[in-house]
Order: sequence, then structure tokens, then C-alpha cells
Amino acid sequence: DNTGIWHDGSAGFGHRMLWTTPESLSEHLPKSIQSGNLTITADARIDNRDDLLSQLGLTRYAADKTISDSEIILHAYEKWGEGCTSKLIGDFAFAIWDKQNRSVFCARDHFGVRPFYYYFSGNLFVFASEIKAILCVDEIPRVLNELCVGNLLTAVYDDTSSTFYNDIVRLPSGHQLAVNRSEKKPERYWSLDPSREIKLGSNEEYAENFKELFTETVRCRMRSAFPVGSLLSGGLDSSSITCTANKILTENPNICQNRDGLHTFSAIFKKSTKSDESKYINSVLSSGNFKPNFLNANEVSPMGDLEFILKLQDEPRQVGNHYILWNIFKLVKSQGVRVLLDGFDGDTTVSHGKMYLLELARERKWLRLSREAKGYAKINDESSSALIWAYFWRFGLDKALSRHRILSPVRRVGRRLYNRSMAADKYPPLGANYFSPALRPGFTDRIQLMEHQKAVKALLPDAPKTEREDHYLQFLKGITPFILEMVNKSAAAHGVEMRYPFWDRRLAEFCLSLPANQKMDKGFTRVVMRRAMEGILPKDVQWRHGKSDLSDAFDSGVQSFEYDRLQTIRESMPDVLEKFMDTSSLADSYDRFLEGKPTVPDTIKVSTSVSLALWLQTTEFTS
Repeated sequence: DNTGIWHDGSAGFGHRMLWTTPESLSEHLPKSIQSGNLTITADARIDNRDDLLSQLGLTRYAADKTISDSEIILHAYEKWGEGCTSKLIGDFAFAIWDKQNRSVFCARDHFGVRPFYYYFSGNLFVFASEIKAILCVDEIPRVLNELCVGNLLTAVYDDTSSTFYNDIVRLPSGHQLAVNRSEKKPERYWSLDPSREIKLGSNEEYAENFKELFTETVRCRMRSAFPVGSLLSGGLDSSSITCTANKILTENPNICQNRDGLHTFSAIFKKSTKSDESKYINSVLSSGNFKPNFLNANEVSPMGDLEFILKLQDEPRQVGNHYILWNIFKLVKSQGVRVLLDGFDGDTTVSHGKMYLLELARERKWLRLSREAKGYAKINDESSSALIWAYFWRFGLDKALSRHRILSPVRRVGRRLYNRSMAADKYPPLGANYFSPALRPGFTDRIQLMEHQKAVKALLPDAPKTEREDHYLQFLKGITPFILEMVNKSAAAHGVEMRYPFWDRRLAEFCLSLPANQKMDKGFTRVVMRRAMEGILPKDVQWRHGKSDLSDAFDSGVQSFEYDRLQTIRESMPDVLEKFMDTSSLADSYDRFLEGKPTVPDTIKVSTSVSLALWLQTTEFTS
């Protein structure tokens, strides 16, 4: 919608703008203030505008909306310097040129919703929202980062700063970066506090506090000069956002340009019934005033437009279910919607609370554990006796018997019962390693992949012992900013801005500080949110459990649309893969996939290898 270029001697900024907020319609970036001493370029939405305008003495601008979010950031830097980031709430990536100090100050939002990449050498600092912009500078080498290839093929995302180019890095979420003539200084400006705990008087108080905060995180993301839409999958997260947004729009119709109700966008699967959630989608749609839009995902290929998508992404990615979003973005654009609300990974923010069972077992609170385990097993159609026995054996009887050698035979019998019930694999739910890579041994040894992964993982907290420790560890998952970056680029290609109510600093801090019994109660996970949505969500959605399995639609879709492509790859494995993968093992995965009998690792190997091969074949490197 607008383009701007600014330069002052050896410093230069550029900007390409997408109008979304009312204030952005009159915004011009890059922007200078204080007689040109400070200049900013930014991709930002600030949600605590009124508070900041008050603190900065700029309330005269609040009513007529003549001051943009980027200008507020610039004034905040003018007043608080590098401490300005602690004052900001919202999604942002920005850079400020400080002429007086001959320095650049950059920052990325708390969870990495907005991307920020950069290159730094002795005499050059280049940054951008996308890697392809950085590569426009001829001086920057294009050297493949093979460690990232190894991480991709083993589905390890703990390294949150590296990219597939050796010399280009990403600024991690929650970090800021100061650059001058001689050095760069990255540092974390914000992190969650896992020791903080909120104690309220009743379940109702917890639910009311959640409801108030969640409503605000949705409301501030609906500020738009254009129509707003909401992704509606039928799950608890997307349905909560959609119904809350509908309520807000009913009470405040001027918050955006939706004149006939809230747009919703849903993927349905008419052929893959295991993946379809139409029942819950329709339940939500019947509860309010919506303008529904549907994509029959069975009619599009999971690898459709893949070459173009990889060109946009600048890096190879696991294909996964991104094709659904890609095709929904086409639908969103056709409806004139520019802002799309998404319930991405509300599981992490609110937490299922499953580690509460482990916490109760460690504390030997057997009666409470029995109650929770029975509820959880009933809701999830599992054996309550196997679940209770697993925890009781692991944290009670096994340890007690181990103190007495004479009881060793009894202990062996108990262990056999434990293993026979499969409880050792299922409880507590510690996750499964679905990723069985087909890596070439020489490749992993040469780049010391395992050593690097262990070193990065060592920086993370130890194995969690409580629900809050596990909840905190989930927030540190490196895959979150990767997914946010991938979606950001695909949405931007269609003129759409993604907004995530669950990825709000205030809501995350609140949910992490909740007692474990507000995350699981009587076997219901994320119970504080379910209670908060009383009267807002339809009952069948509010208290639903489980999710549809999208892998069925993915597998059948690839086999229907891409059989010939996979057959060609299987018959003649691309040379670019042989350097990194055991192509014999990979061929076996292709065979099972083409026969319609793939395992989860097979699906991941096939989809990832296609993505990697296409990207490597179409990307130029310096060496």
C-alpha cells in the first residue's frame, strides 16, 4: 500500500507497508523525529497505545488517531532508550537509527510473531523481515548452513537464532539488539517467570480473570480499518476466539469494518472423515452472526504451489498442514479481509495440565490422583486402572520395594504388569519420538550434529517435575517462532496480517502463574478456559475433548494429487539429497507411502525430503 526509503550517509532504511490499523492509513515509514536524530522503520502493532500515550504525554493524539504505532515506539525510545521494550505490548519488529550515537537499536516481540533477520560483519549491518531482502546485498555470502539441514531432518528446533544461511541469523523472540560501528550486542529483554503464582479465592474468580484478560487480547487484535476474519477449525481455541470476537463486534461495531458480521474461514474434509470437524464448526456458526467461508481441503494438494511457497519462505520447511492455511489465505483475500485471528497453539498458553498427575504422584497425594486419573481416563476412553497403576507403581510401590532385596521377585512381577499394560509408554504423557530420520552417518559425524543439538538443549531447563515447570518448558519450544515466521510470510503474500490472541504477554504470564488445579480438574484439561467460556461457547464445543487427525487428509491428499511426483522422486532420488540422507532408507519410506501404508515417520521423511530437495535445487549458494 505504500513504500518508503530514507538514508543518511552510511545508514539507510526501507519499508513496504500493508495498511491494517486505522492509524496506518496515514502512516509513512521510515519516520524521523527530533530534527532527524531518530528514525524508525517497523512492522508493528502496539496494543497498550493509551497507556503509552499517557506516559509519553501524547494523549492529545489519542482521539483523532493521527499518531501511528511506530511513532509511539520512536517516542518511547526517545524517553526510555533501550529500556523502551519493557514498556511495549503487542507484535513488533523494528529498527531505530540513533544519529547522535551512530547506532541502530532493534527489537522483536515477546514470542516472535513478527520476523527479524540480520547479517553483521566488520563494516556492514543489514536487517530485514525476510531473508531474500538481505540476499539482495551482493557482499553477503550465500553459504548453506548444514547444521540447519540436520536439524530439519531430525525435527529439532531448539536453535532459535540460526538460519539455512551460515552468515544470516534471526533475532530470537523477546530479544533486542544494539549495533554500533564496532560491535553488536543482543540481549533478552523479557522472559516468563516460572516462580510466580497467582492465588485467588475460587474457581469462579480464576475463570472471571481469564475471561476478562482473554477478551482484551481478542479485542485489541480486532483494531482494523478493514474487515476482520477468524479462523474457525471447531477446536476449543479457534471457537473461543471466534465467539468472543463476535460478542465484541456486537457490542462495538466500529472496532473494525465488519458490517454484516464476523467473517469465519474453515477447512472441511468431505472425504477424510477422521479430519473433519464440521459438527463443531456448525455448532459455533449457529450461535451467532457470522459470514462463513469454507475450503474443502480434500480438493487441494498438500504439495500444491510448493515451489512458490518455498521461494517465499527462503528456507525449506516440513510441509505438514501448511497447505490448508495457504489455500485459506486465497479465500481470505477474495473476501477483502486483511486481519485474520488465529487460535494457534492455545494449548501451550493455557496448558492441558497433564503434568498435574505427575505432580500429584510425586507428592504422593494418591486420593486426589485417583480422582483426576479416573476423570481423565473416562473422558479420553482409556483405562483408569492402568493409568492409576502406572503412577502408583512408578512413584510409590516400585521405590518402596527397591529398598528391600528380599522383595525383588515381587518387584519384577510388578514391572512386568507395568510394561504389559503399556503404561510405561503412555503415562505420564512425556511425548513420543515420531521423527525417525534417514540421515547419512557421515553427514551427521562431519557436522557434529548430535553434539551441537546436545549443547543447545543443555541451555534449556532440566526435566520438569511439576505442572508449572512443564508449562514453562512448553513456552520455550523453538518450533513456535518457526511456525509463526512461516505463516507470516505466506499470509503477507496474500495481503493478510495474522493476529494471535493466545500469544499475548499478559495472557501467557497469567496462565503460567495459575495453580495446577486450574489447568486440570476432574480429568478435564485447560479447565480455567472452559469455565471462562461459559455462556460464550456452545456446550458441545466448550466441553469437547480430543482433536481431529489431519494426517489422514494429508496422506490421502498427497497420494491422490502427487503420486506421479513421488514416484519420479522414488525412481531417481535427487542428487542433492544423497549428501544428507540415507536414500536407501528413504526409498523404503516412499514405497510404503505410495502403497498407502505409511507410518508417521514415513510421512515426515517423504514430505520433508520433497521440500528440502526442491529448495536445494532452486537455490544458489556461494559455495
